[in-house]
Amino acid sequence: MTKFKIPKGMPTVYIPESGFGPMCTNMHDAMELTRQGVRAALKEAGIETGGLMTRDEVYKWLETPGGVARAVEVIYDRQESDEKREGETKHRNGVGFNGTDARFGSDLAERIRRARTRGVKYKNCLTSGQLIAAKKMIKKYWKQLAEEAERKKAHA
Repeated sequence: MTKFKIPKGMPTVYIPESGFGPMCTNMHDAMELTRQGVRAALKEAGIETGGLMTRDEVYKWLETPGGVARAVEVIYDRQESDEKREGETKHRNGVGFNGTDARFGSDLAERIRRARTRGVKYKNCLTSGQLIAAKKMIKKYWKQLAEEAERKKAHA
């Protein structure tokens, strides 16, 4: 096996002689390790990568009640107008809530919007039970959240 050291603070990875890539316990770890390793190597070379955030970076947003509420609102904003109006997914476009989450996600987003118009902070918009369910639901939309963060950053 060949030993490959990923720069600064990243774990040592062993690459088998067969060349099939780093040995990791699961595919997510392998993909994340590769993504972080490439970013670290490029950064060390003085090249800023930009690009989408990783799943773990998005999950950090979801550690606070306000982050979860804002994330629900962001995904809701990506729904088509007819989907918002009827609270269900009609278009298979990979944007907004999926069919299973459409009604619940839309209801939460509308609740958040009503609370915000009354001056309630994001962190206080949902009950503890709603917050737990929303956090569990919203994690599957991490790529859309990363895309929206990148879009917002590009327009800033």
